[in-house]
Amino acid sequence: MSQVDLAGSTSSIDGKQLSKRKQRAAQFRDAVKRGENFSNKKTKSLSEAEYLALKEAKEVKKQAKLAERDQRQKEVLERKRAREEVEGKKRKAVDDEEAPVEKTNEDGDVQKRKRQKTEKGEKPQGPRFILFIGNLPYTATQTALQTHLTASKPDLIRIPTEKNTQKAKGFAFAEFTGQDASKRMNVCLRLHHTEFEGRRINVELTAGGGGKGTSRKQKLKEKNEKLEAERRELQEVKATKERTRIAANSAGEQSAGAFIHPSRMARVQ
Repeated sequence: MSQVDLAGSTSSIDGKQLSKRKQRAAQFRDAVKRGENFSNKKTKSLSEAEYLALKEAKEVKKQAKLAERDQRQKEVLERKRAREEVEGKKRKAVDDEEAPVEKTNEDGDVQKRKRQKTEKGEKPQGPRFILFIGNLPYTATQTALQTHLTASKPDLIRIPTEKNTQKAKGFAFAEFTGQDASKRMNVCLRLHHTEFEGRRINVELTAGGGGKGTSRKQKLKEKNEKLEAERRELQEVKATKERTRIAANSAGEQSAGAFIHPSRMARVQ
């Protein structure tokens, strides 16, 4: 079969001037249609069947790369969606904090109450604080959580449940009211990352007041960031004290050994 050089001299089609790249493309297509071999700077002479096989292989490789890229993008979106879902549940739980809800007691009776008002329209005594308790097991009960938080003496613990199944949603709220509410709330905050039924629970502040405004979310974020910084500082102080205590004990043992005769020290050891 005759050879067709892709660097041919064809310069126009239908009277239109073609660039060198388009000239090569046109001659390439003509060579394939005629079933002739072709050659260029990068490849040796190929038949039409070989060319089509090479083209098909390149297409398969291209599709594989596209599929791999699409899979990576899908995984990234799924992880992002999962994070947003977790954050959304937490925000919704906090936003619904002040809304009227139905509460089921241990006897299965449904009790209705409003968060912002006490019975008979009486105003709450003193300040009121609400903490968010997350990462709870779905089997958590109000009695068990009350026992875990006994040291802080919360006035009320609420475990939101699904409307249809009455299954716990995995988080709760602890409410503190009265003149000593701030003190008891701080005791409860120290239970952050303690183990409850095999899980490390999260105890965090809430902004209160309901709503989804940007300022409210920013206020909540700043409060919890400040709380986390205080926790880290407290841990560093405890670690420093522990290192100091260990060093002091070690120095004391060494100084005590200095006053014992070596022969007696051997018998003591």
